[in-house]
Amino acid sequence: MLKEGNPPEDVARFAIEFVGKTIVQMSLAAREKYPDLPIIYAGGVMRNGIIKKMLAKELTNVLFADTALSSDNAVGTAYLGWERHKREQNG
Repeated sequence: MLKEGNPPEDVARFAIEFVGKTIVQMSLAAREKYPDLPIIYAGGVMRNGIIKKMLAKELTNVLFADTALSSDNAVGTAYLGWERHKREQNG
């Protein structure tokens, strides 16, 4: 899209909406198999207000973790890796 001359903000919006539509479709597929279960969304992506609005509009019986509890999972993974590295260095 950038090579075609689209502004960066349009490319970013497209990417966010694409992710949101993908999560909606995945959720709808899960609902077909488990129609009565609530869906709980958490994690870094779920901090995005655009995606949250898309999901809330398309689905019912959905819950969102508090924004403060939906940080980037990569941070936690990096921290756990660092802790393991320190343990291995100390014997």
